[in-house]
Amino acid sequence: SMALFVGENKIINLLHAHRADEIMTSIFVQLADHRWIVACSRVSKLWNTLARQDIIWQGLCIRLWADRVAVPASCRSLHDGGQSREAFVGSLLDSKRTLITAEELSSTRFYFRFKRVAGSYWTEKDPFWTRNDPLRISFSDQGSVTGFPWDALEMKWHFVDEAGKACQQSGSFMRVAVNGRCVPTYTITRHRNWGFILQNIWVVYFSFPMPGIDEDDTLTDSALDAVLDDERWGEALEYNRGAPMPHEGE
Repeated sequence: SMALFVGENKIINLLHAHRADEIMTSIFVQLADHRWIVACSRVSKLWNTLARQDIIWQGLCIRLWADRVAVPASCRSLHDGGQSREAFVGSLLDSKRTLITAEELSSTRFYFRFKRVAGSYWTEKDPFWTRNDPLRISFSDQGSVTGFPWDALEMKWHFVDEAGKACQQSGSFMRVAVNGRCVPTYTITRHRNWGFILQNIWVVYFSFPMPGIDEDDTLTDSALDAVLDDERWGEALEYNRGAPMPHEGE
């Protein structure tokens, strides 16, 4: 009958539509760049719905995080809880953050080396420059710095703002006092692997295993120095002539 024919057509159309959704989803899953997914989501309401499926963003998270060393636990929890799109976006936003918390700082054993400009007196004492395992340095939540093999050094750390004024629980800049005297400010940045880098013109600390001498063009002294502004170099000159650092002791 005509009614039966129409009913069969509806079923066939529904099956075709369902199959089309499966095909589109399988295509989206294969896309390696999230920007392509976002572009597809703007084509139509249907594509927008398909592009928001968790299975698509699960794969994107796995690929994005594969070689990253600092994925927030909150983003991993979102991913595990079926909110992979939010996890992906949140981790990308977090990767731009240079502000480090005291908890993050104190829970990490940093890899340390001197830069060449520190001079042979220090580089000859540095195992990195003799191609041995680098020093591992810890910043305690009580403000002490440990891990250096030179017992005569008493080191304390604290966060400062860009001008050098002390601040409390987090920061993009920090100061270390060696035997009571503050050295030039450390600037905090992120590497492309999302790890943290702390540095001034003489020293550098990594929250991830550092490559060997000149093995990574992004981590050579010249590449690292490019992020230090004139004010940081000016602090080093002032330090060498015996002057205190800006706002030291306040």
